[in-house]
Amino acid sequence: NDAYDDRYETRFGTRAIEAALFLNMTMEGIPFLYNGYEVCDDNRHSIYGNRFLGRGMTVNWANGFTPKGKARYAFLRRMIRLRHGNPALWDGELQWNPCGCKEHVLSFCRITPEQRIFVVVNMSGEAIRTEVFSKIDGDIKILEHRDAAVQIQDNVMLDLLPHGFVMFEY
Repeated sequence: NDAYDDRYETRFGTRAIEAALFLNMTMEGIPFLYNGYEVCDDNRHSIYGNRFLGRGMTVNWANGFTPKGKARYAFLRRMIRLRHGNPALWDGELQWNPCGCKEHVLSFCRITPEQRIFVVVNMSGEAIRTEVFSKIDGDIKILEHRDAAVQIQDNVMLDLLPHGFVMFEY
């Protein structure tokens, strides 16, 4: 309900929130976007706030006009387009991939008979080099990434900066 003095946007920072939003948009189910995250809202917040009660505890929509708010809005628009345009993201089976750094990195595939999408997210505030134990044959097509380098050898090798992520089709 409320995040009075400790909105996640301020507690964890923009990069961590975007890694979580990336994860949210690529997992099974309907993505959930809480009030204000689309504009990097860092206002004190309560769902009971309105113009009569709890003034100043509503979404600060003016953030949507800041560079940070515009970037977040554009990021979410890209993610929504990717989700709508890739059946594996809205109808694919989710298969978890074993990873060499499982305490910090989430890795899974979304699979339909026509499409295979590989997703990796660094949920930590540390740069990580890890191996994901999954065989990829052939070329990959990067669909979305931030601060991630991918090498395909026997397995998938990744270098991920803090809260970095990558999604590719293979």
